[in-house]
Amino acid sequence: MKTSLKLLAVIAAITSASLTCQAQTVISEYFDYTGTGNVTTLNGGSGWNGAWTTATTTQVLNGSSNLTFTNANYGTPVVTNANMATGATTAGMSNARSYASTLVTSEVWVSFLASTATGSNNNSVLRPTSVTTTGLGLQSSAFYAKLGNTDITLSGQPAYLSGDTYLFVMKLETDVSGTNDRMSVWIYNTASTINPATLNASPMGTLTSVSTQWTGLDAITMNVRTNTGSTLSNLDNIRIAYGGTTQQNINAVLAVPEPATWALLAGSLTALVVFRRRRRI
Repeated sequence: MKTSLKLLAVIAAITSASLTCQAQTVISEYFDYTGTGNVTTLNGGSGWNGAWTTATTTQVLNGSSNLTFTNANYGTPVVTNANMATGATTAGMSNARSYASTLVTSEVWVSFLASTATGSNNNSVLRPTSVTTTGLGLQSSAFYAKLGNTDITLSGQPAYLSGDTYLFVMKLETDVSGTNDRMSVWIYNTASTINPATLNASPMGTLTSVSTQWTGLDAITMNVRTNTGSTLSNLDNIRIAYGGTTQQNINAVLAVPEPATWALLAGSLTALVVFRRRRRI
């Protein structure tokens, strides 16, 4: 029995090490906080340089629930406290947070969850750079996708429904052709078919800038605002990955284990079964 437990511990350690060595989520914010206070000064998650700061009017925490997105190819984070960033009833709010270091890399992937109710001022937009006109999310009962101040034409995205939770994925590329930068986006609802293996080949929208948009990604701005009334906008589960292959980065922001990791785990469990059978003989 003790030998079996030791073997299980070894399997767990090897699997964990495999996941860590591959392109992990280097920056994350799951709003795993207690209470309903302001987002400003909160310092959870990983990969950040300090806490959230107030860009305009501060956003608040929901305090009682988080956004959920059930899909076979999206990994839900394990949190202690069910919470998310929520827009209050003031006209506009925005919080910013700096990365631990400027992301000077050719490819960065970002994912997050967002929902809004129908309304002209109900917005949930994430801006992954200091270029405040670049962002992805929901705005005024429609999907919002911009590079610089230019709209990204979308195709194949699900229909917007008030109150539904959507998964947003964006790929930011530096110096695609000389000094130009590119942003590609994907939008999913829970009924969508998400295929991580082919995702990169079929963006729902992509745009290459006519000039440099960023030399490095330095900060993120979260704009969750709501109309005056009781209908709220929400944002949750921010993940950012870079440094691996394109496929590893995709798997990281979706929190989908690498195929090699599944194979390693399956092989290790098979070895454990064989080991225990032999001990019984």
